[in-house]
Amino acid sequence: MTTSRRAGFTVASLLLLTAIVAVYAAAIMTARDMEPAPDPNELAFLAVIGFFSGSLCGFFLGLFFGSRNRDMVAGTVEGAIFGPPTLVLLAVPDALPVVLVGGVVLVGFAVLVRFLAPGNAPPHDADDPR
Repeated sequence: MTTSRRAGFTVASLLLLTAIVAVYAAAIMTARDMEPAPDPNELAFLAVIGFFSGSLCGFFLGLFFGSRNRDMVAGTVEGAIFGPPTLVLLAVPDALPVVLVGGVVLVGFAVLVRFLAPGNAPPHDADDPR
């Protein structure tokens, strides 16, 4: 008998998304209070580069590590969404410590969730004596 896969998000996924938003918000607040303020034209240029590089990276990650065509599309869309603010925040020197610390926290959280998540048990037949 096979188990059905449940649709939806886990609580850990929602917490990870909340943590990502918090890191972005902290970095943006730090960059906003920066003296002198960054040039908006440079930030716009970096956002455009982040859009294209994020989309390209997401496409290739979906291509090589995904199992379906929709993984490439999802990777491209995620890269397009998260690429511009990430590249802009990495280019602002005052926001870099916030991004680095937040990145370590996010990676640690993701690793912890991955190793503590229950695995899928292989199907077990009731007549099997093992």
